Amino acid sequence: MIINKIEITNFKCFKSTKAIPLSQNSIIVGNNGIGKSTILEAIYLSLTGIYRGKNVLRTLSKDIFNVDAVQEYIKSLSQPEKLQLPRITISVYFDAYPAYEGDKTPDGSTADGFTFAIEFDDDRHSSTYAKLIENGELHDLPVELYRVCWYTFSGEMFFNPRNIGFKSLIIDSDNFSSNDFYTSKIIRDFFDEADAIKMTQAQRQAHTDILNSDIVKDINARIVENNALNERHVSLGISSVSRTSWENIISTQVENIPFDNIGKGEQCFIKTLLSFTGKSVSNKSLILIEEPECHLAFSSLNQLLNFLKSKSKDYQIVITTHSSFVLNKMGVNQLLLSNSDAYLNLKDLEDSTVDFFLKRTGYDTLRFILCDKSVLVEGDSDELIIQRAYFDKYGNLPIEDGIDIIAVGTSFVRFLEIAQKLNLTTCVVLDNDGDINALHERFDSYVSDKINIHFENKVWTHDELGINKDIVPNVNTLEPELLRANNRIILNRVLGVNYESDEQLLHYMIKNKTDVALKIFSSKEKIIYPEYIQQAIDGIK
Repeated sequence: MIINKIEITNFKCFKSTKAIPLSQNSIIVGNNGIGKSTILEAIYLSLTGIYRGKNVLRTLSKDIFNVDAVQEYIKSLSQPEKLQLPRITISVYFDAYPAYEGDKTPDGSTADGFTFAIEFDDDRHSSTYAKLIENGELHDLPVELYRVCWYTFSGEMFFNPRNIGFKSLIIDSDNFSSNDFYTSKIIRDFFDEADAIKMTQAQRQAHTDILNSDIVKDINARIVENNALNERHVSLGISSVSRTSWENIISTQVENIPFDNIGKGEQCFIKTLLSFTGKSVSNKSLILIEEPECHLAFSSLNQLLNFLKSKSKDYQIVITTHSSFVLNKMGVNQLLLSNSDAYLNLKDLEDSTVDFFLKRTGYDTLRFILCDKSVLVEGDSDELIIQRAYFDKYGNLPIEDGIDIIAVGTSFVRFLEIAQKLNLTTCVVLDNDGDINALHERFDSYVSDKINIHFENKVWTHDELGINKDIVPNVNTLEPELLRANNRIILNRVLGVNYESDEQLLHYMIKNKTDVALKIFSSKEKIIYPEYIQQAIDGIK
């Protein structure tokens, strides 16, 4: 059983209802401030009634309501027509939960699940609220009049999340819970009744040993010698031992170091491992993980992700991340892209593309997915040349206009498949390598109003250029194009060389691609750029 969709209304940054699809494993990505963490908080809140470690009703404030909804309500208090008190709802849809099946869904459709609500308690406070309105005494959101409850899609109402029977744990590597929580979890998961009884007996014996120790006897003797205290029969004793009082003196340690004092990365690692162990998790469990890459060295992160992958078929896992390594390692097909308009996924991505990024986890896929616009090029030299061409025309670098130039080697189609499914504005700039038909066969199926391909439309021959094939094997690459757009005199000057033939200059440029591109990028002198590069930067602008 898994959650396959949630809908959030009036919770923090979510005002109008947002439907968010989930799968067995979801990797939520998005730019800062888009609500990734809020999604995890909403899921956990709806399943437990807990917000940031505390019962949400006991700590309820207007701050968790959508700020626009609250301001609109407060503004209406001074108007003849008062708005209804804002209501937070989080609807949770399961793939199969027959007991909760019904048509009491937000849109009236039939589904399995429930709606968690933070709402005005009109059963208890309707008259109080009416008086406050009538007397004009209300100037803010009266959260003290609210309640927390759950409504199943079948029509049942309940007030205890234990009725749900679907366990949830949240791990935030930057918001470290008290050591007490993880100690309690170890006790729940690894102690049985017999262990608890033995611990109580051991604590009672320890108390007796302290009471009968020489030091306590000596202190009590000194108290007796004090006439004023002796008359009151004062002495030291030991508090009685309750059934579970021993839990308060037990703490988790790692290699004899208290849990709270070990490194944050190690805390995150152990917290994650504990989340998947013991009696408190089952195949009806959801593990929510906030940015697992925080505080972890590369090798530790790799270990952690391997562990998560080993559990990914048995538990539903939802992760937020800013790390391409996490996304690639867990599988780019598990991506859920969060933006202001919709939630897009890559679940239908070709297996070969998923496998490509899995084997090449260093690819910065999130840099590509999250930028406003991108220009994909083959290597570093292409990247430098296009950045300088853009700068020469518009007076600033492309990144300042939200345009990222990304070198992807020869793996253009892997990125274009992602761009096509996520509707990303993407431009590809590459050499024709003497075979224009091959480029059309390779890229035409991706071209759209969002995706454009740019290359030189003419194939040049060595004879046309008077170039020896043995010295310059390919005359249809970036360096020959730069020479044709300018001339040997200009490029000699820009590059600080003095070659006497085009052939020699090209040989040098091709052998030193990145150095040549860097000199052009850094030069005080402007050059002319090939037409297809000009078209590319104009198009992406």
